[in-house]
Amino acid sequence: MFDDQEYTPAVEKCNVAIGLAPNYAPAYRVRGAAYHNYRFNNTHRLSKAQELRLVQFYQDDYVKCVQLEPADPYY
Repeated sequence: MFDDQEYTPAVEKCNVAIGLAPNYAPAYRVRGAAYHNYRFNNTHRLSKAQELRLVQFYQDDYVKCVQLEPADPYY
């Protein structure tokens, strides 16, 4: 999905962290931010379907953050 060197490693590292600790909210936050930033910085190159998929990915990650850490004002 990603062709930018900056985002792929971030998402991959977060995927590993989530695999090891599925209740670690910061991994979801960082992965969501990577999806969000990739979409923002590459809107001109993405199809609408790709954009919508990225939006769904980062919304899912941000929702998971709030579910895991509802009292944390950062989320």
